[in-house]
Amino acid sequence: MPAKTLDGVLNYEGTKYIDLPSARLHYAKCGSGPPLIMVPATMSHIKDWVTLIQFMGQKFTTYFFELPGYGGSTPYKEKFSSELTAKTIGSFADKLKLDNFSIMGFSFGGILALRAVDYLEDKINKVILLSPCVSKEAMNFSKARLVTARGLAYCFKNSLFRKLISSKKFGAALLSYLRKFGKIEIPIEEHLKKMPKHTLDVLVYQVNEILNFKIKRDAPFKNDCYLIMSTRDPLLNFKKTKSIIEKTFRNCYVHEFDHPYHQLTERPTLGWLNKELGWLLESLSS
Repeated sequence: MPAKTLDGVLNYEGTKYIDLPSARLHYAKCGSGPPLIMVPATMSHIKDWVTLIQFMGQKFTTYFFELPGYGGSTPYKEKFSSELTAKTIGSFADKLKLDNFSIMGFSFGGILALRAVDYLEDKINKVILLSPCVSKEAMNFSKARLVTARGLAYCFKNSLFRKLISSKKFGAALLSYLRKFGKIEIPIEEHLKKMPKHTLDVLVYQVNEILNFKIKRDAPFKNDCYLIMSTRDPLLNFKKTKSIIEKTFRNCYVHEFDHPYHQLTERPTLGWLNKELGWLLESLSS
């Protein structure tokens, strides 16, 4: 059934598959209007993002896909990389016959969005960054904490470390510590225990990219960028993120809020999104 909103009925088409040269993507489509591709954050599955897909679908024809190696999307034959993901986004847009589109990224999706703009700048209209990871310099981690976090990320590649995660004696305590250490606001224990090896490999790459990423540009992007972020984000430094984005894009529009978290601990309803972020849609469509 189509999802009802405060404004009527949205055309939510459910999930589909599309075959690309690099992978088979599992994706969802919703709404009408100018095309918008939403790029996923870490551990993102379509079912967890349906309300945001529908929310953006009130002003855009919105596409959301699961990263290769996650959910219903097949893994790359080669190692996962954000550069390869940018090319996949280009192939995805070509297959859908989108000459131009806007792009939206949340958290790790901010890195993927920046990679995509760097690769597809002339095809992308608006860039929407919601609480984005954009540089290791914007992490709310000390240098010592960053070094330790990188070491923990590499530990996930070790088979013994994975066995410890699965054990009843050590697993719960270890994962609880990692969640607190990384300032992760959602429970990740069950996700990691059930995660297949190829998906865990993607997650390890994502964590390392977050801890090491820094955009390199000779000149700012010409695309309009909309930064939407809490000034009280516990994981990312708002002032540093804002400064980096304003240097990276020629035109940057900043929208602040003051929620004391990086992401919601519970899945929001469409009504809540319309109430809290309705102004964002109006800003983007004006």
